[in-house]
Amino acid sequence: MNQIRKLLFVIVILTTAKTGSSRKNQVVHLTEENWRDCLTGQWMIKFYAPWCPACKANEAEYEEFAGWSDDLNIKVAVVDITREPGLSGRFMVTALPTFYHAKEGEFRRYNNARSSDAMYEYIHSDGWKTQDPVWWLRHPDSIIMTLMSWLFRTSVIMKNVHETLTETYGLSTWLSYALFGLATLITGLTLGIILVCVVEFIVPTKKKQVQIISNSDDKKSNNVQSSESVLNNAQQKVNDPCNHSNSESGDLRQRNIMKTKEDVTKISG
Repeated sequence: MNQIRKLLFVIVILTTAKTGSSRKNQVVHLTEENWRDCLTGQWMIKFYAPWCPACKANEAEYEEFAGWSDDLNIKVAVVDITREPGLSGRFMVTALPTFYHAKEGEFRRYNNARSSDAMYEYIHSDGWKTQDPVWWLRHPDSIIMTLMSWLFRTSVIMKNVHETLTETYGLSTWLSYALFGLATLITGLTLGIILVCVVEFIVPTKKKQVQIISNSDDKKSNNVQSSESVLNNAQQKVNDPCNHSNSESGDLRQRNIMKTKEDVTKISG
């Protein structure tokens, strides 16, 4: 009788271990390389850190919820922010654990209970439909959040460099900060020079603008002087009795004057 009980106990243990392993395998680990997969289909995403007590307390519940992913037609994912700081910035994670629901590229912050039953009910009853998706500026795929992702990654890189300088090479903290300040100053000056060159190339300076206006005024003045000269010559030609026959009428002379004025107007324009 005792052997039968032991055998049943072993079977229960093996079945439980197999189920738990299957559920763990159903959890997708999102990274910078594959996070865009959650822009299609339906997802539940958990942001956590290994050192977070609340994240560890929710681990079993979240894995149990992952076991229902096939029934709910949903993918369950996790993001380790210590390894993926860029995704932490892209989703503006300010507390742990943080949950997001995604449906065909629309993201909603999940703020309900963290139990597996509450998450199951949220998906099964379409509870997400009662929430508005995140603002388009806060969308993880927007330009602003992409820049935020870059900023978070840069901050982590700078932190790692600082730790390397102080711990590996033994530099003092103030000397490390001084090097960062110098690098920031050089970078700012370089970017400033590049910006000035771009603006100088695109927008002409005031001196160039004055020169262009001056050249335009000189050209206009020359046209006016040329027009006046043509008008005077034409007027003298019309009034000169030597240039007209005795049979020329006053109307013909008047038409010649009008035609000359029209030519002068074209030249002035």
